[in-house]
Amino acid sequence: MNVEEVIEEPLRIVQNVFARDVASGAQDKAQFSATPAFDEILAGDAWYKVPLLSDLASQGVQTPKAGSLVRFRCMVQDTGLGQEYFVSAFQERDGAWKCTHYSDEVPSEGDHLEAELLDEKQWLYCVSVPGETDWVQQTRCSSVDGRHGNEDTLSDMLSRLTVESNDVQENKSANSEDSHDWTTIPSKFPLPGRRHLAAVVKIYGREDNIKVTDMIEFVGILGKDMPSGGPAEDEFGAPSVKLDGVRVLHAITWRKLSGSAAYRESLGAANDATVLQRAPSIRAQIIHYIAQVLGGDELAAEWVLLHMLSRVHTRRGSLVLGNFALGLTNVVPSNSSSGGLSMTDLLTALLSTLLPTILRLPLTIEQLNNSHYFPRSEYDNLLSGHLQLTSNTYLLVDETRLQEGNLQEQGLKNIQALQGVMNGQSLHYAFPYSSFEIQTDLETLVVSTGKPLLQTPAIIPVIPIKDGVPTSLPAIDDQTLNEWRIYLQQARWIDHDIPSDISSYIQEQYVKERKQGSKIGQEDLMLHMTLARLVAQSFGQSELNVELWDYAVSIDEKRCARLETEDDLEEVSLDHVEEEEEVLSDSDYSDYSDSEDDHVEESLLDRVYALRDMIPLEQRTAFANASSTAFSYGRTGVQWLGKGAWVVTTSMLLLVLPLALEIEKEAALVQYEKEAMQQQQGAQQMLTPNIYGQPQPGQPQPQGGKVVPPGFQ
Repeated sequence: MNVEEVIEEPLRIVQNVFARDVASGAQDKAQFSATPAFDEILAGDAWYKVPLLSDLASQGVQTPKAGSLVRFRCMVQDTGLGQEYFVSAFQERDGAWKCTHYSDEVPSEGDHLEAELLDEKQWLYCVSVPGETDWVQQTRCSSVDGRHGNEDTLSDMLSRLTVESNDVQENKSANSEDSHDWTTIPSKFPLPGRRHLAAVVKIYGREDNIKVTDMIEFVGILGKDMPSGGPAEDEFGAPSVKLDGVRVLHAITWRKLSGSAAYRESLGAANDATVLQRAPSIRAQIIHYIAQVLGGDELAAEWVLLHMLSRVHTRRGSLVLGNFALGLTNVVPSNSSSGGLSMTDLLTALLSTLLPTILRLPLTIEQLNNSHYFPRSEYDNLLSGHLQLTSNTYLLVDETRLQEGNLQEQGLKNIQALQGVMNGQSLHYAFPYSSFEIQTDLETLVVSTGKPLLQTPAIIPVIPIKDGVPTSLPAIDDQTLNEWRIYLQQARWIDHDIPSDISSYIQEQYVKERKQGSKIGQEDLMLHMTLARLVAQSFGQSELNVELWDYAVSIDEKRCARLETEDDLEEVSLDHVEEEEEVLSDSDYSDYSDSEDDHVEESLLDRVYALRDMIPLEQRTAFANASSTAFSYGRTGVQWLGKGAWVVTTSMLLLVLPLALEIEKEAALVQYEKEAMQQQQGAQQMLTPNIYGQPQPGQPQPQGGKVVPPGFQ
């Protein structure tokens, strides 16, 4: 049995496997699954021979007919569509047993049915991976048939990666309705109005490990479209999800995509470990490349590179290690009169040539007030938000367009949702009577002309050494570009370790700095540890050493020096304004007459001060001595309090540092325990499940009285 045969006639293969396993006793009819057989057939590179729906659509190929075996690379958008009961097998009139898995076939009149063969399908609404860049699809196409995708202009590429106003989205949606024969629901995609694929994926049996925003590649049999003209309301009169015309995919097997393996197919055969051996030289090349867009500023370019390598690597309660939001200030805004590209435009284009998924989110008053950043449920329908994205998506927040205006309630909620992702890597999902926080891993870069509105743990001003903004990206050959992409993916997922001697060295350095009167605190410590990890990864190193630590601290000191320089310049500017006001004031007073000066009224304070002569000199002297003594004791007390505070805070730092180091080392153990607990939790079968799986009478109630939708646990 070869792969080509399976692709052409998958249902026949399923029936053959069913007949073989049932006859041999390998599987029971009620528990049949074709997944093991297909996993064996599609092992290794055979998996990538199955046609990918997104590639077929991008090449203009007509959608395969129902019954074809296809792959669907997607993001799970909604896990709350409910379940469908079906007869998994029945006996035909001639006595032969027929399997109905992975199809919509139903028994006909006269066929023999058995009650124990009643099974269920779980429905998922899945969409194309939002923000996936052009080169990901183009390299997949070229690796399969040797062709490259269509070349688009820079403005077209930026348009696809940028969230725009509702009016623009509606126009694009109207213009692209007939672009392909694939029905979608725009409100269930993070970028409404954008061309994408969507399908109702039917999973056989109960699967509790699939969550919203998971990036999954399904292999299954393409079914018929969802029927049109369905009821607009459910049995209780509430509006139901309208899925008219949406394609159906009967999933046989699937893979969760994460880590560097998520884009193995796009990176090609050159994706090997030798790239990291050249990490120092590749690192320098990428920094120089980014600096050309930032006016030649290589320090800011280095910070951008380190930010591209960041990811959440450990979670322990509310503590999220690896989260690193960066603010890039002093960015040259676009010149609308000249119609040229801004520094932000070029930076977005550059990042999209290096990273697999990226989304540009321009902050404007109109966009904040009229859009939704977080998903929300309307009855049984989970509507998407701009921030419902797969893990490791690069989010560029553009504040250069932000102007004064009135921020309404929806705008404030959007800001809170965005700040929540940046601070704690969790996104709020709003339901009618409850809400849930879903973990995220979005690398956020905030770009602004001045001080950013959103708070980030690190801010670096761009100081261009060249005038003007380039009109296009610097030219780079395809081989070098692919090598850079491989480097970024591999360096990002290096397993990192901090030896015990380096841990001791870090503690000694912080004690030394605290003794010298440094104002360094816990947040600075955590930032330096995150920065040191990223510096080590950027050099292709899995262990931190003294040189890498000192280098990480040095580039942060350079960043802080820039911030202090900017603050000094602002203070000088304000002092200059005050001096001008004082000079103007003196010149005005010189014109006043002496008679005007004689009539200046005394203040109440002046009159009270003039009464001091009424107090005898001895009493005044005694009062002054007592005040001086009290001030001396007070100053001594403050000094002792300061020393005590230094001892306490330094001790706290020494306690926090080993804790943070141990958390990283225990990450693997935590993950193992989590997987073990998940294996022990059996899938509960619901007697009468509704749309979000609420427990029925007689079933255990969830703790706290909250109903948890599938995919949100």
